[in-house]
Amino acid sequence: MSKTEARYNTDIGTEPEVDHPYFESQFPLVSQFLIWPELVSAFDESENAAKRLKYRVRVFGIIAILLALTGLILATANTVFDFSSHRIVGLETDDIFSWITLALLFLALVFGKGILFGKNRDVWLSNRLRAERLRQFHFQFIMLNAHAIATDSYSVRQALLSARSKQLERTIKRLRENGYMQSVLDDAELSECFLAERVLGLEESPNDNALEQLREALLELRFKHQRGYALHQLKKSGSGLSLRGSIADRARGVNNLEFMATLLLLVLQLIAVLLTIIMAQDAPFSQTFAFAASVAALVVVALKSLEEGLHLPQDLTRNRIYAAGCSRLEKEFQTPSMPNGDQAADDILRRMEELAYFETREFVITHSESRFSL
Repeated sequence: MSKTEARYNTDIGTEPEVDHPYFESQFPLVSQFLIWPELVSAFDESENAAKRLKYRVRVFGIIAILLALTGLILATANTVFDFSSHRIVGLETDDIFSWITLALLFLALVFGKGILFGKNRDVWLSNRLRAERLRQFHFQFIMLNAHAIATDSYSVRQALLSARSKQLERTIKRLRENGYMQSVLDDAELSECFLAERVLGLEESPNDNALEQLREALLELRFKHQRGYALHQLKKSGSGLSLRGSIADRARGVNNLEFMATLLLLVLQLIAVLLTIIMAQDAPFSQTFAFAASVAALVVVALKSLEEGLHLPQDLTRNRIYAAGCSRLEKEFQTPSMPNGDQAADDILRRMEELAYFETREFVITHSESRFSL
């Protein structure tokens, strides 16, 4: 495993004290264009905002599930058990349970579908999209201007750095437009894929060694890094009941808990039915077992809501496709006998950028169209 594979954003050098020396030692002839502090600063701004909002969105979603689950359990208890003989502060217990249930379900609706929740989700997705698009812009610029980057000419490099700064400013402005996320959602033909442009009018006489280092950098930082991230999300570890970790860990944890709750539901319901059959309607604890079975059923529903809110099946499928696509393109890029040389490599790099954009777009579509997104 390379030094860069263990961290999510090392491909664009978000940890200067670690990443910059690594780039300079491994790719000294082209490291100047792998290090881009202004882009990293803009990326960090969107990345940090996305993380904060994602946490808030998921907390709101989990609170909504817990409130709804508690309200439904109280409603079930009020239906199964007879509390008519009990009074609290002059009110019948049945009425108190009904009002509490109504309040809990209303709060669940507020947290789960309220205006504040929806706004947090949209802003989270906008920042997530902006961060990933900046990452893609970084590698698109390198790909489109590879020969100029690999030149020995100081003046060409300085002109390229100046053009790079101007393109970054335009790109940030574009990404911050109010309707940008919707334009990506509507982009069925992937026409929004390329943000960077080739800088024209520069003398391109690349140094072969520099060009080779640039391709090695793209192989590691683009192909291997993206494949490694996708495979990390598919990796299973832990006890099998955890709701944290990779996407695969969370999916397995939810599925195992659903299975356990369903099995408990069947056992409790079977006991309740057997007690009723054997000992008639006045069987002791039959109502208790029936209530417990109902609670187990509600827990299954809550876990299903959690699974749908986290979009675990969709995210697993998307990462499987992305990992397979990255792996295939990586192998093609490494093929020593590629026909047409530079043109073939450029075509593979373009397909990689289209694949990365497609994956990002699918993520935004999935989470923006959800009925109950966590």
